[in-house]
Amino acid sequence: MNFSKNYEEISILLNNIILDEKLRTNLTEDEKFQNYFIDQVNNLLSMEIDFSIDYLSKKWAAIFGKSLVNITKKKIKFTKTENNTEDNVFADYSILLKYLENNYQIEKDKIILSESEINEETIGSSTIVTPEMKAQYLKIDEKIKVEPEIVNDSTEKPNINANQGFKGTMGNNGGEKKLPTHPTQDPRFYPFKTKPKGIATMKLVMSSLLFLFALLLFVFYIIGISKPFIINDQSEEIKKLFNNFSYYNNEGNWVKIGTNLSLTNLANVTVNPFNSAWIQPGMQFWILIIFCGWSGSIINRQPKNLIEKYSLSGWSIFWSLIAISFSLSLFSPFISEPSLKNLYLTHFRATFSPGSGNYTDELFLKDFNLFWDIFYKDSLLNIMSIFSIILLILAVAIVISALFVLILNPRKDHEKIYNADQEYQKVLLEAMQGREYKINPSIYETEVFIPKTKKTIKDKKNKNDDKEDSDKKESENQ
Repeated sequence: MNFSKNYEEISILLNNIILDEKLRTNLTEDEKFQNYFIDQVNNLLSMEIDFSIDYLSKKWAAIFGKSLVNITKKKIKFTKTENNTEDNVFADYSILLKYLENNYQIEKDKIILSESEINEETIGSSTIVTPEMKAQYLKIDEKIKVEPEIVNDSTEKPNINANQGFKGTMGNNGGEKKLPTHPTQDPRFYPFKTKPKGIATMKLVMSSLLFLFALLLFVFYIIGISKPFIINDQSEEIKKLFNNFSYYNNEGNWVKIGTNLSLTNLANVTVNPFNSAWIQPGMQFWILIIFCGWSGSIINRQPKNLIEKYSLSGWSIFWSLIAISFSLSLFSPFISEPSLKNLYLTHFRATFSPGSGNYTDELFLKDFNLFWDIFYKDSLLNIMSIFSIILLILAVAIVISALFVLILNPRKDHEKIYNADQEYQKVLLEAMQGREYKINPSIYETEVFIPKTKKTIKDKKNKNDDKEDSDKKESENQ
């Protein structure tokens, strides 16, 4: 047996107790039964807090605790069981089962099996005990009117309608108040140890570099597709340069002895610099350009809270570096002319198959070098090479700025987060009693952060305009 299984079995048991009219009615008067029920809620609470366990994606301790308060109309203190073990949980569970069997003649299978899925609304609608139910189910000697410790009607009256969850009727006028959000979700809560001042500057630097990188990558792409160099059997440059490869067949294609070879096959591969470098232009360029620009806008967007003001998500940095690394594969072949020339040479050698017949490898290399000189100049590859070097420098700068941001990023304050969790547990425990607990304000930051929105910027501008008008009137009066 494990804690998850314990949690599920206890939830089913408590649900069946509440839904059973006989057990629910006796729960109002039988103090020993109440104590056993409280033990189960405390065990659920300890498993939720210490082991983050739930059932059906919901935490049930607070729901069953609230239901018990609604049924008994008593003040009940719930506390999580410290240093709980599986043996202790199972022992408490077994004691309650045995008690129900012995005192209320309840069949075990009826209360340990779930006939239908546990539902919070059903539990909430099953917390009422009527006088008729008491007359029917309570023992004769228990029908004497008991004066329990009633929850204060004006300030702490339990919430009979549990469909409202924890919206208990708290407050002097009995008005509904929702539970406060968890402190870690409150914009005033800052979960880090420090507030590094330089991180805003580094985020601006990294963002600017990403925007510039995206812009130059776009220019690099436009240059690459702006002047295609058509290579086929109609190309005068090809006919002129590869003069020794001049055997023709009846179809007008250039041939090598015994084999047809149409230079139009080259047109599909070497139309422009990108094709020649085995890079398909288009979609991946646009994706990376847009992604780099988007990353830059995310990194330096207006902060919505203190966390965004003084830190940067590791995922933002990660995806930015991924975009840079993929972009590197697109422009890196153009950084060095020799490496790019070698790509073309390999492709042409495979196409023309020099070294056989009259077209020797020596003649092929001579022709190719003549071709490359013209092609490299006319196809703007030299300009693209310069842009590639600039892009590489920017990529390195972005990586360095990312490292600086990671170094400056504040470290989590685990003690502060723990204290916030403890405060919220107090809220839950008090809510189960129908009372309100105010979270200790010391866990929040004293620094007031107002997100910059269009409205706040407009208000600031209006204030400045009003101040200028006021100053102008004063000067005129003088």
